[in-house]
Amino acid sequence: GCAESAHITVNATGQLDVSNCSARALGQNGGAVHVHVFEGWGQLMINQASAGGAGGGVYAGHFAAVAGSFVEIVSSNAVGQGAAMYVFESLALTGATKLRSCQTDLGSAVVVTGNAELSGVEFEDIRASAGCAFSGT
Repeated sequence: GCAESAHITVNATGQLDVSNCSARALGQNGGAVHVHVFEGWGQLMINQASAGGAGGGVYAGHFAAVAGSFVEIVSSNAVGQGAAMYVFESLALTGATKLRSCQTDLGSAVVVTGNAELSGVEFEDIRASAGCAFSGT
């Protein structure tokens, strides 16, 4: 991914913009952001990201974007699951979240394999031929 770290924090006045990124190798996860822990109080904007594995936009262990934050993922795709996001431990999207024009042939636009808390998430133009907009296990 373009932003790869163990921990990323975006404070309330901060903004992280990632555009035109890919993790193209087959099986490579996290097209734009590959992180174990993401904490967001500000803005995360991802445009045109792709992954050869899971998580076209974001591949994370823990991902939290709290009330007052803004997350937008546009035109992301993944060969594997999670066209926009793949989160394998916990997902909290309680701020404004927009996911648009995301595509995968396997799984869903957002896949979480742990706990999930969603509020104010908007899905638009999601193409998941073998899944749906959101799936959790």
